[in-house]
Amino acid sequence: MVLMTSLFIEKPLQLSSFPTILLIATMLRLSLNLASTRLILANGHEGTDAAGQVIQPLANF
Repeated sequence: MVLMTSLFIEKPLQLSSFPTILLIATMLRLSLNLASTRLILANGHEGTDAAGQVIQPLANF
């Protein structure tokens, strides 16, 4: 959505919220990576299928 908006704007100031959108998207991805890593480290000792069982609920989120 941000890419399409940036392609069709005529003046750069029309997308002045881009740094905020980029920051929020980056923080969301970082939090998901941290959450999945934390779950894997907490439950990874349960066997080879533990990582798949942990990540699958996050993929549905």
